[in-house]
Amino acid sequence: MRIHKNYSNKVTNNFTEKEYYDASYGTDGTPFELSDKTIIAGQIIRDYFNVPMKVTSSYRTSAYDISKGRSGTGTHTLRQAVDYAFLDDDTIYKYHKEILERGNLYMQLRQAGINGFGLYDNFLHIDSRASGNTVDTNFGNFAFWDNRKKKSNP
Repeated sequence: MRIHKNYSNKVTNNFTEKEYYDASYGTDGTPFELSDKTIIAGQIIRDYFNVPMKVTSSYRTSAYDISKGRSGTGTHTLRQAVDYAFLDDDTIYKYHKEILERGNLYMQLRQAGINGFGLYDNFLHIDSRASGNTVDTNFGNFAFWDNRKKKSNP
């Protein structure tokens, strides 16, 4: 999907182009493509929990990523990844549980083409990469990492 600066067009029921553009880094006003699969998956998560979410990071240019000490070749630079944050304090724990236990939401996301999951204390990462090193005999391998400092619910 093509994302433009300052376009208020809805790309899903609850997200606009502007939200994805405002969470991009290094773009200098230039429109960019972003994975339809990842955008649709954000709406799936939003619908599943029925709580507001914020787009915290979408496309990042390679130059921006390198300036922050990253490789410049990650899924955000490939236009495949989005990070989201819930606008309440408890839903992130429910999300973690769904992914860790490969629950119904995990299955919906895999069916939608999500093959990368990153868990963090205050946000979540999803991406539509081709595969990963974590085995799933039902949907194929996927990428998974857990960067939470607090690994259990409060």
